[in-house]
Amino acid sequence: MKHEFDAADWEQRLSKALKRLAKAQEKYLQDYWNVNGSPTQYSFNGKDETPFPSDDYYWVYNDALVAKSAKKREYYKPLIEALAPVRSLLRVHPALASVLRMVFGTEAVQVGVINGEALTGIAQIISGLMARQYYRPEKKFLRTAGELNSLLLLSSEHGVSPLTNDLDLGLDVDLFYGVRVAEKYDLGGGYFIAPFDEFRDYIDPSWFKDRAPDQVKARDLELFFGIAAPFRWKPELRHVNAPLRDGRLRDVPLLFHRVAAEFAELLSVVLECPITWVYDFPCVVSKTSLQLLGQHHGPGSARAGEFVGNFRDPFRKQSPASPDRVRHAVELFSKKSKTNYATIAPLIHRLAEAQRTFGRFAKEDRILDLAIIFERYFPEEKTYKKELSRNVSNLLGASTEENAQIGEDIDRFYRTRNAIVHGGKNKGDAELLKEIDRALENGFKYARALLLNSIS
Repeated sequence: MKHEFDAADWEQRLSKALKRLAKAQEKYLQDYWNVNGSPTQYSFNGKDETPFPSDDYYWVYNDALVAKSAKKREYYKPLIEALAPVRSLLRVHPALASVLRMVFGTEAVQVGVINGEALTGIAQIISGLMARQYYRPEKKFLRTAGELNSLLLLSSEHGVSPLTNDLDLGLDVDLFYGVRVAEKYDLGGGYFIAPFDEFRDYIDPSWFKDRAPDQVKARDLELFFGIAAPFRWKPELRHVNAPLRDGRLRDVPLLFHRVAAEFAELLSVVLECPITWVYDFPCVVSKTSLQLLGQHHGPGSARAGEFVGNFRDPFRKQSPASPDRVRHAVELFSKKSKTNYATIAPLIHRLAEAQRTFGRFAKEDRILDLAIIFERYFPEEKTYKKELSRNVSNLLGASTEENAQIGEDIDRFYRTRNAIVHGGKNKGDAELLKEIDRALENGFKYARALLLNSIS
């Protein structure tokens, strides 16, 4: 007679078995470390940052499970007895019962996660449970058992997505550098922007090692933010010799990178701050899910993303992004289909790039970039000094005095541009080039105002 699986009872029994195992394993782990060396300890600013030694736990469990000599079996007897109920409970779970089998003395199963697959044994799954327990704040094995159960049931079609604990939530993430985004914002269309802290369970900070400016090496990741698109996934558990199933491969959404880059450039213009696209992390799942599935050695656990850009101006100090300005950028982006955004987007791209070139290219190059923005904004104008300056002042000025000042500023900007183009050969051009910073400031100010007004 087939018995129906009692999930609550299984979780209770597994949590108690894990608690007994945690106590029994202490002696064996200590013996292992005495022989092989203790895990390297890491701390920063007085805080312990030592990672959980998953490999050590795995080898202790594995050595006990495959012990052959009488002497070793006697030594490991208390640990084997503590492992036995955990192994039995894992084997009777509906998701594992039909696929687990003995392979070279170790129970093994193929675990598929998004676009990767790896052989996982019982010892790895148990060490993953211990790792999850190590990192969770409330330290309750019952919660850990419940999380594993939810993932296993989802893989066996007995669970329904989305899971309440969001362990089946994956992310496509494009990571940017340049501003402090204080909170998470919904961009619409399934996208959101958030500070790096929001992605810590998906993106390992150690992936920035040797590529980050000094403040990042000191664990200051506040200038990183991500633009992400969430999706739901489910693990696939199969017999080690079963053929691969089709349909599990996944690509990022077709327009994902384009949308992310567009919004980052708009945000750069709104905030008047250079923003650099740094990393692409496609199809990442949470570290928690990988641990529970024994995948700390799996393909998803080392997915470091694709390096896109480079870090610029590492010594630049940046104030937190104004929430009002970030919300303004989100609002402009959300209504882009109803405004002149498609026409203005290439100019926003050029202005954002001009901001990013600070410290990389000469100021003269940035002046020319800004001039191109004005000229493309008014493509019908041929005599830049008069018609263009008058059009800019008419669009941006709120009074006769403002119109006159804007017209004078734009006229001076273009005389500086002409001085650059003609090589600054005469005395007047040389004097203009001495005030290039003023021309840059006005150029950015008025180009930004023109573009944002056009899409408001």
